[in-house]
Amino acid sequence: MRILIVSGLSGSGKSVALNMLEDLDFYCIDNVPVSLLGSMLSQLIESTDMAYEKLALGIDARNKEADLNALPELFYSLRKNNISADVIYLHADTDVL
Repeated sequence: MRILIVSGLSGSGKSVALNMLEDLDFYCIDNVPVSLLGSMLSQLIESTDMAYEKLALGIDARNKEADLNALPELFYSLRKNNISADVIYLHADTDVL
């Protein structure tokens, strides 16, 4: 299983990135609250549906700090179970926005 977290500033292109990943056969879910991420991933990982083999999740960088601070432990747990998990953080200069 491959999991990509797409995050970044408002207007930085998260939706465009998720659309591109969808074209590359990723199952994409946007605006996932970090507080629900662990339980959602558990259900998707246990699923036998191959549609979830490549998963891209859009996460708003403005989630609660405590929830965001839990992400490293979640990533460690995923990798420990041989699940590839990476973050793509998008940024755009305010002049561009």
